[in-house]
Amino acid sequence: MPGAFLFLIAILQFLRGKYYPALILFFLLLTAGFQFIPSGLLMAGLTSVKSSDFAVAFIAIAAWVRRKYIKDIIREYPIFKWCLYVFGFAVLEIFYSYFILHYDIINVLQVFRQYVLLLSFIPFFFVPNHELKRIFQSLALITVAQSVLFLAQIATGHALLLSSTGDENVVTGGVSGSNYVRFYNLPAFLVPTLYYYLFVFKSGPSFIRFMFIAILLVTVVGPLHRSLIMGVVAVISIYVLLKQTSSNRMIYMSVIGLGIYAASFIDVLNKRIEGAFSDLWETFNTRLSVSNIDINENTSLFRVGHLLERLTYVLASPMRWIFGIGLISDHAPYAANLPFQFGLQDPVTGQIIQIDTSDLSWSPLVLTMGLVGTVLYTLLFVKFLVAFFRKTNIDPYNIMGFLTVLTALLLSMSGAEFLSPTFRVAVILMAVIGFTAEPKESLSISI
Repeated sequence: MPGAFLFLIAILQFLRGKYYPALILFFLLLTAGFQFIPSGLLMAGLTSVKSSDFAVAFIAIAAWVRRKYIKDIIREYPIFKWCLYVFGFAVLEIFYSYFILHYDIINVLQVFRQYVLLLSFIPFFFVPNHELKRIFQSLALITVAQSVLFLAQIATGHALLLSSTGDENVVTGGVSGSNYVRFYNLPAFLVPTLYYYLFVFKSGPSFIRFMFIAILLVTVVGPLHRSLIMGVVAVISIYVLLKQTSSNRMIYMSVIGLGIYAASFIDVLNKRIEGAFSDLWETFNTRLSVSNIDINENTSLFRVGHLLERLTYVLASPMRWIFGIGLISDHAPYAANLPFQFGLQDPVTGQIIQIDTSDLSWSPLVLTMGLVGTVLYTLLFVKFLVAFFRKTNIDPYNIMGFLTVLTALLLSMSGAEFLSPTFRVAVILMAVIGFTAEPKESLSISI
């Protein structure tokens, strides 16, 4: 049981004030051994538990131990009360799901557990600022190493990196008219790490920094996710136009323009980007209703149809307006009674997957948290976005936070990153680092 052993070490180290090793072990558990260690090895002897469950338990225990200081944190940094609002609503969802809808409590808690990570700001506030930055720098270096392995996969055609959930069966895809293999196991912290080396990291030899940036940029392009490529380019361009000086703006935009020009000569990439614009054109020229959408026409229409079908179902009941269908996953028996026709087929059962999807964030969010929970969750990250933007001149980590949240929002209709546990924790980590104008040693109160 290596995972349980590492969890116990992490808790003991945190309680002793050894924050760096404690949080590195926390992130190792959160990302399934940094996507290096097979879950069968990391969680040997624990068949029904994931390593991320131990990461959730770490935050729950650390937050409980420091609970009496929550008011002090909220008083000084009010934005974090929104983490408590979303967490509190998720707790209400537990009661609604169990006592009103009579769902199995185990399945309810399995869906709820990821919202516990919103409390990660509590233990983070007791870590000195320079230690938090050291932790993120370590995560960035690990992400670069993961990116090298990811690119090696494309060259060899063999999976060398695990998924961020610890699944050894890595999902792959192809490109029509090409032998190119698309791997979907991107490094968990790829996007914030790219922005870290672009706008935050300035020490060390310039050659190393530019090499890391090149590796990360190629990794962004590697899986040929059209939305990810265009989203990252758009976000960087927006920031450069809004915040950079005239001279830096010219340099960055020239590099971006040169990169786009060079990419246009890569046939497989060029076809993917052209296909994206074609899909968008068809989508905006289609009458968008559940009855009129052909989900087989293109991926954009599939995502719109997927969301509209579930939104229509939620709006049909006043209670679902508030709570959605409750905290439930596709593994629960009740999920088989849901009526949705838009979705991918389960490879095992052959049935349409009703709740979970990696194609967009809004469908599972609206479905399980209702309109009220969706608004609260969205407001939390919009408030983070605005706060990061207002504080970009205070600390460069706010630049990274602003760009990361903006990217997730832009890509929320084409992926589930906006809901991912690693996204939530990364944003909170950057916020604690960037929002505090002075070291937080004054909050490092021993138990």
